[in-house]
This record gives sequence, structure tokens and C-alpha cells, in this order.
Amino acid sequence: MQKESSVGYSMIPLLLPSDRIIVAKSKKYKHNDIVVFRKNGRLIAHRLIYIHPEKGYLVTKGDHNSKSDGRLTYNDILGKVEAFRRNGEKMVISHIYLAQSSFYFLELRNLCKSLNKRKIPYIILKGLPLHLYIENNPPGRLYLDADFLIKKNDFPNAAAVLKRQGFEPIRPKLLGRAAKNFSQVSFVKKVKPFPVIVDVHFEPAIGFTKETSLNTLIPSIGAYTNHLFESKLTIKLEGCSFPVLNRENLLLYLLLHLFHHNFQGVHRLEFINHLIRVKKPNVKVVVDTAKKYGFENFIYPTIGILTKYYCSPFSSEITTKLSPSPTAKVLGAIILKWVSPFDEDTRNIGRAKRLFFLFLLSKQPFLKKILLLQNLQKIL
Repeated sequence: MQKESSVGYSMIPLLLPSDRIIVAKSKKYKHNDIVVFRKNGRLIAHRLIYIHPEKGYLVTKGDHNSKSDGRLTYNDILGKVEAFRRNGEKMVISHIYLAQSSFYFLELRNLCKSLNKRKIPYIILKGLPLHLYIENNPPGRLYLDADFLIKKNDFPNAAAVLKRQGFEPIRPKLLGRAAKNFSQVSFVKKVKPFPVIVDVHFEPAIGFTKETSLNTLIPSIGAYTNHLFESKLTIKLEGCSFPVLNRENLLLYLLLHLFHHNFQGVHRLEFINHLIRVKKPNVKVVVDTAKKYGFENFIYPTIGILTKYYCSPFSSEITTKLSPSPTAKVLGAIILKWVSPFDEDTRNIGRAKRLFFLFLLSKQPFLKKILLLQNLQKIL
């Protein structure tokens, strides 16, 4: 049985306040479904972002909201949003996801073919091709961008290719001003109905991308960048070659990237868990690589989060071999207790927390950390 009702602002841009959503009962709900439930006397339609694999409780969140809705049970769910009406026209949500993925893939394929033809080295760190490779399906949600890793010396040639493909650069800004020491430039192709965004990185997004002088707390980031280019993997999708990271390097990078996002972003955790269970990377190799570049403190809390929320198969032997510092162990316990992977910080709070985590987890000498903090105002 289907019912129609209105929706507020919490699910934009997918659902608009003027839309009439079509809700149907379902016997089974899965991650990324938009479900309807009652809270404080109101009917709410939000995305199902998490299902605990053992305890069975659920977490929902509006796409436009920074905070999740707390725990629910299956009994709290009244139905699933399958479609909506806008200006009298019925739109099926799964069709919208598929349309965006098809549109996005076409643009990325054309871009990658041009980069391949001009022999510009690059790696796709995350984005639609990786979802198709790991999950065999596009994401069941709208998404924003794809991340490309390109060496800084090759950036002018890559930028020229992007511009020829119709992409325009967005000048990086920090605290409302033009950033000077940046390692990421976003390019957007303003096409309807789905604008396409490509984030070009000169180094992996581990620490700061708009004030890279703070990354002196990660001195091995340059060597790690070279390591990624030396061990990339090429996959073929729809007749096009896409260079990506092999499964071990991809797992390590995604663990580090979650640290970059202050251990928040449940969709990131979901993807990492899926990578571990489907591609079965050699975790010992991941740990050895992390220790080689001094990253063990950064990934230790993430491993704890994956174990707590997804029961990911990390053995105690792996944690022992990782041998994080005492500070990392204490901070990891605090993060597990107080940091919710389901919520998101504002940008400025996120930057402050990232600096705090980076300061505590970096293996740099304490005196060097203090000197960096003394110059922080000058840096910013």
C-alpha cells in the first residue's frame, strides 16, 4: 500500500519541500534506503545510514543534516520512500541514482581517456569507478565528487585537459581568503541535471589540503605519494582503463582518509568494511606499510571504530603488530566513546579537531610540534 505525504528541508537536494513522497511498506530495509518513522509526534523521512550487524539497531540521518537521529529499531519504521511527485511528475528514486551514475561515469570516462591519451600519470583515489570495482554497483545515493591524485609537476597539463573537457577550476579558499599553500584544486563541470566535480590532489588527503605547511607533522607524505604511484593497479570498465590503488594501498589510504575527516562519515566506513570483506586485502601488508611511513597512530582509532560498528575482521594480533603509541591508545579509547561516525562537524570545528588529532597522533618530536603551534597564527 502506497501513501503520499510532504517532506521538509532535511533531504535536499534529493527531495524538496514541495515534493510529495510516495511511501510503501517493506519487509526488508537496507543501507541507504530512505525510510519514514515517527519521532516527537512528527513523521520524518530520512536516509538509513547504518544497521548494526549484530545488535540490529538502526541509525538514520537527513542528507542535509549534520547530526543523525539516534537509534531506531525495525518496529519504528513505517515504510520506505520509493518515489516522489514533483510538478505533477512521478520520479523513482532508484532511477535518479542510476541516472546520476550513468551521467557521471560518461564524464569520468571521457576525462580518463584524455589523460591516458596524453600519458599523464594519475590515480583515482575515490569515486564512482572504485564503487563499480569494489561493490559492482553505483552508490545508492547522490554523491558529490571523484578524487584524482596527480603529481604537482603534471598539474598544468592535467588542468589543461580538464578545461578542454569543460571543467572550470575553483580557487581554494581557507577561512574566507584565497589559500596559498594548498594541495587540492576542485574542478566543476556545470552541466544539467547533475554537475560533475573532480578534486585534483597533489598528495593524498591525509592532513590538511588548504594549508599544507601544517603537514610538516606528517613528514613522510611525499614519500608515501611516490609509493602510491609505484604500486597502482589498472582496472577496465566499459572499455576504458582506470588507474586505482591495489587493495592493500586502497585500504590504508581509506583508513588515513577517515582520519583526515576526524573519523566521521559512515558512508566511508561502510565502503571500507565492504572492501575488507569483498576484496580481502592482506592486513599485515597494510600494517607494515603504515609503520614504514609512520602512520600507525593515525589508523589505530579507525580500526577500533570499524571493529566496534561493523565487526570488521581485524585480529588482536594485527592491533599488537601495529604497536600504536600510548597516546594513540588513550585517544583511540576516547574517540570510540565520544566521537560519533554518524555526525559531521562544521568546517571550522572540523579543522580545529583535525589539528588537535594530528598534533597528538603525529610521531614528530614534541618540540617540533610546539614550534609549529607557536607559528600557527602566522601560518594562517
